[in-house]
Amino acid sequence: MRKIEQFQFRKEMKGGASRLLNQVEKRLKISALQMEARSKQITFSRFNNQTGRLRQSIAGRFSVIDGKPTAILQAGGQFGGAELGYARFIEFGTRYITPRKFLGRSVEKQQQEIRPKLNDLLKTALIGD
Repeated sequence: MRKIEQFQFRKEMKGGASRLLNQVEKRLKISALQMEARSKQITFSRFNNQTGRLRQSIAGRFSVIDGKPTAILQAGGQFGGAELGYARFIEFGTRYITPRKFLGRSVEKQQQEIRPKLNDLLKTALIGD
């Protein structure tokens, strides 16, 4: 661990919080786009989409909700475009349709992948290089 003077410490920490939030935002944006891409892959999503409208409606976005940075994955036109009311039935199923979890599996996989990356980011921000 390197030694620094108090003046230098204050100088380095002045923009530390905003730099950390910028890095978290960047990681979550990348994460949202990775989930979107994964959910659109036929081999991963495991459902045959006849028209392609549902697959095209899948979108990953970054947002701040109640002050918390969040990666969002949605399908069905919530970000614009035509509303696809059947997206929830494909995802969660009905008594006649088995759940496909084309978004859920992608979110679960991404949570496993992003957790160590965010931990490393926090360690770097708190401890240093």
